[in-house]
Amino acid sequence: MSLVQCNHLTLSNEHCTSNSHVSVLCSSVPTTTAPSTTETTTTATTTKTTTTTTTSRTTPTVTLCPMISSPMVPSNNTLPAQCSTYKTVTDGSRRVTAPSGIFSDLGYPFNISTTGAWVRFMGDAGTQLVSCPISGNRCGAQYTLWYGNNHPSTTGGTSSGLVCYTVGSAQCYLTNSISVTNCNGFFIYLLTKTVYSYARYCTQ
Repeated sequence: MSLVQCNHLTLSNEHCTSNSHVSVLCSSVPTTTAPSTTETTTTATTTKTTTTTTTSRTTPTVTLCPMISSPMVPSNNTLPAQCSTYKTVTDGSRRVTAPSGIFSDLGYPFNISTTGAWVRFMGDAGTQLVSCPISGNRCGAQYTLWYGNNHPSTTGGTSSGLVCYTVGSAQCYLTNSISVTNCNGFFIYLLTKTVYSYARYCTQ
């Protein structure tokens, strides 16, 4: 091995005085290994927590009035004509469990004549007028009408009573007279149109 070949091993000139020395010295020089560099990459993980707030909406509880029994019973009484000539109302939005609204009982069938019309409530409307005090802003209206007297218990019997208007906190702010007939299994009511707009007969 020549001196030129040993230069890259960083040997001094005195160690390279002969080829034989160079051969030994060059072979005894340890091999230099470049230090390895390890690069560590740390990935930061961000956890995003989303908090969902659920708001519960409470619906006011409606206290229902007692239903008046009107079973069909054997009877020799002849039913009055109105038990077969009544108008049927099936609108479920007038039930006492329905919320406030802007409906009124100013039109048909309540405006048929000045004395009103015989009405039977059926289907979604329920079967009877509410017969105990109730609050306003329900039955699809602002002012609610409820019946404050007894229903006739005798088949074919007719009785009269007062309907009260609930206006604000006043549960009988205004009244008007109606009639009720027991038609042996159901009741019908002689009802006139309401005095106010946004007022309705409440049913159950």
